[in-house]
Amino acid sequence: MDSQLVTQVLITSLLSGVVYGSVGLAFVTVYRVTSLINFPQADIGLAGALAAAAFGGGAWSAGLFIAALVSAAVSAAMFLLVVVPLRRATVLLQTIALIGAGIALQAIMQMLVGTGPRSLAPFVHGSPIMINGAAFPLQGLFVLGWGAILLVGLHVFFEKTMLGRAVRACAINPYAAGLVGIPVMVMSFVAYVIAGLISGLAITVQAPLSYLTVSAGLALALKGFIAAAIGGGERIVACMGAGLLLGILEGLVILWFPIAFQQIVVMLALLTVLMLRPSGIGRRAGHGV
Repeated sequence: MDSQLVTQVLITSLLSGVVYGSVGLAFVTVYRVTSLINFPQADIGLAGALAAAAFGGGAWSAGLFIAALVSAAVSAAMFLLVVVPLRRATVLLQTIALIGAGIALQAIMQMLVGTGPRSLAPFVHGSPIMINGAAFPLQGLFVLGWGAILLVGLHVFFEKTMLGRAVRACAINPYAAGLVGIPVMVMSFVAYVIAGLISGLAITVQAPLSYLTVSAGLALALKGFIAAAIGGGERIVACMGAGLLLGILEGLVILWFPIAFQQIVVMLALLTVLMLRPSGIGRRAGHGV
């Protein structure tokens, strides 16, 4: 097999894996505090990326600011309009309501931007870096940089700041956190805003390497959810690592099998990991998903 082709596929897969891991971390951030799987998570980030493409004006700093603002606002609105009114309902009912809210968000985005692909200008222009004859786009440096910043930023936030520790306390034991005066609903709101920022910035940074479409949220949500499940939802690095492995696995499937087998192999990998280690690769044995 051509080594140049293998290198190119691995480069593309690695960059996609950073986005999968980022969306997975957004899922985990919400789930650990609210016990809810926020299925519209990727659609929330997509709304921010589409806003950046429409109003960023070609400046990458403005695009990232708009994406962060819009995705955080949409995530906050979804929490206030869906989760808060149903806070006493069952988890199943809240999950169904979130799925409905995601469908509504897709419809709104479709009315505003249409169904056609949207593009976002690269943050930096120049010749790609050549690795074994394969092209590594300069935009890929931003993607890898974003992944590193996300890992360090989340670690510092949850380990070193009072707000982050309060969110962690609610994730560990909401009842006990409430007893010591931590407002659990406020911390849940913070978790939703952080998750919106993560997904919005992740998709926006990767957008110049592909196209944005309203329907892309479902596939990204699925990959992010798989990364979160395989990572175990306990360690930040494990979730990102699971996203990278997922991206590389997709690339390897394309090398040896028709593209139609890609989703099948990915789902089989998820089922295999969860059957052998139900708690995920990032959690200690004996801890459920």
